[in-house]
Amino acid sequence: MKKIWKIALFIVLMIPLSSCFNTNRRINYFISGFFIGYNENNNTQTCYFNVEEITKNSFQEANGVNVIHDLVSNKFYSLEFYVIDHESNQYTIDFINLKDAYDGAKGTPIAYKDDNQNWITPFAGMVSEKEANYYSIHITNENFEIYTYLSLNEDNS
Repeated sequence: MKKIWKIALFIVLMIPLSSCFNTNRRINYFISGFFIGYNENNNTQTCYFNVEEITKNSFQEANGVNVIHDLVSNKFYSLEFYVIDHESNQYTIDFINLKDAYDGAKGTPIAYKDDNQNWITPFAGMVSEKEANYYSIHITNENFEIYTYLSLNEDNS
């Protein structure tokens, strides 16, 4: 009998607790800054990501190249992503027409995918990662593949 009461009490307590969290709202968003990381597939490649807030007019003038409309914060950003390898060769990656990778799905962190299947996921604003100021980027290119986590470089922000 005690076991049944414990289960009933547990269920009664879980209902109000579960309503404290909104699963319909996306909470991760872009932030401005200069970010640095290493290619997880080749740690001799250093990745750099510069994010700057821009006006809606500047966003429209860029015609989808290296810009994003953050659907969570409703702000616009210019993006610059490049990789430098151990021989000091620099590779610049352009993002073309970034869009919501999950087509507005609720209850999932937002991620963006471009016309070349390159992905960006911002982690700022995540409840479980309150101090998180980083991005993950996955580049699939015919010559190489990059998967990186880029952290905010406090010295250049």
